[in-house]
Amino acid sequence: MDILKAIPSVTVRDYVLEHKWQFTDRQKAVIIYHSILPVSERIEMLRELADITENGELKEQITAYLTYIEKALRLFENNDDRRFVYKVIFTEEEHSEKTGFTEVYHDYCEGCFMKLSDALKYAADSNLMNKMVYGSYRLFRIKKCALFYDFDGSENSFYEHSVSTGWYNIDGELILLYECEVPEEERFEEVRENFAFMYEDMPNPFELGDIVEYISPYRQSREILIINTSRKDWEEDCAHIKSTMDKAGWDYSDIMLTVSVFREDGIFSHDHLNQLFMEKVTLPETDLRKAVIEVAASTVRGGSSLDWLEYHLREYIDNSRS
Repeated sequence: MDILKAIPSVTVRDYVLEHKWQFTDRQKAVIIYHSILPVSERIEMLRELADITENGELKEQITAYLTYIEKALRLFENNDDRRFVYKVIFTEEEHSEKTGFTEVYHDYCEGCFMKLSDALKYAADSNLMNKMVYGSYRLFRIKKCALFYDFDGSENSFYEHSVSTGWYNIDGELILLYECEVPEEERFEEVRENFAFMYEDMPNPFELGDIVEYISPYRQSREILIINTSRKDWEEDCAHIKSTMDKAGWDYSDIMLTVSVFREDGIFSHDHLNQLFMEKVTLPETDLRKAVIEVAASTVRGGSSLDWLEYHLREYIDNSRS
């Protein structure tokens, strides 16, 4: 199994190869589950892992997840009673080469269909696909909506009530499914005891002050971040988590790094993001963010001053408004 293809970040993949990182079966399962590979490919990788792992608990949990997701996919595709419509949704955006930010205009529906296959065929044939960009990826959505919604129990009134939404890449491959059709008791629980949500060590090639781009397809801009966690602090945090695992509720979210996200208005906001979705980046000279982000990164490392950072922030704000 080539687990590297499930890691979005080239920086992390290179680090894994350089340091000959060996993943456990649990780590592989976590990476596959949270990757941005097509759902069908993730299912096959998890099925393969369940077949070969010697970890009985992991095998049981993967099997439970596969049972759930395969039922969810069947229900998403089923509209035999014609109670639903499938709406093809595109997001119209414009990327500014000057500021480096993506401006979201609006979502719009390009068609309603009784069959999921017809909705996918329309999306594939539509010229709109060429101008559809969501962040650094090309994505569109198909929403499965109820035709009628019972307001008071006595009569039906038309109402858009979405029961599921599928996210698709430009090749028409499903990469994410939000659904509420599977009965609650049959769903895969999002609890830290399940393989997909428990804490597992992950490779971290980043150091304090690194400038990175966040490459998740679900965030609307190609965000530039500054790493706020030093390697020393990261290693100490990991050691603490492992030593207190039985006492504290550590989970998948605790592998994330603290970062500063540079916003279009010139403000740095605090966030916790997954390093498997980060890539080191050097901004081009034409990018208005370049000077302020590089000075901010130097300040984080202790190599620059707040006065110098303030100067470049003001310069960025003035230039972005002109």
